[in-house]
Amino acid sequence: MAFQLSPGVNVSEIDLTTIVPSVATSIGATAGIFAWGPSSEVITVGSEVELQDRFGNPDSTNFEYWFTAANFLAYGNNLKLVRAINKDSTGGGAGANNASANGGTVLIENDDDYDLNHSSGAAALGPFAAKYPGARGNSLRISICPSANAFSQNLDYAYG
Repeated sequence: MAFQLSPGVNVSEIDLTTIVPSVATSIGATAGIFAWGPSSEVITVGSEVELQDRFGNPDSTNFEYWFTAANFLAYGNNLKLVRAINKDSTGGGAGANNASANGGTVLIENDDDYDLNHSSGAAALGPFAAKYPGARGNSLRISICPSANAFSQNLDYAYG
């Protein structure tokens, strides 16, 4: 028999604790500061290993964002993630930039930005620029041998 507080008002209590949501099909989204990877572009990440491969390891500047994303990926497998960067271009060193072969800096945010604005080489960056902005790309060292003679003349080999 139903319990009513007043005429026409029925109070029903329904236990929903037996319903388990399908977590694996849940989609999450986040934006954060990461050490590596494309910026200003939505990237779908399916596992914590993929998060580490695409966006680097956590450090003292991004652990909150990194572990939040990793925690979601521990229960689900569809996270939409955007890497945020500081686009300060005042030259004070605060902005994230890509290192280039000529020692200058430029901001190449992702593959689309490269294809649309930098693939023609019009910016005179030299033969190389880091793939993504940030300290990790700036730490790469590339050596170019200017000629075949320069390579073979400096080769020392002791046989035996």
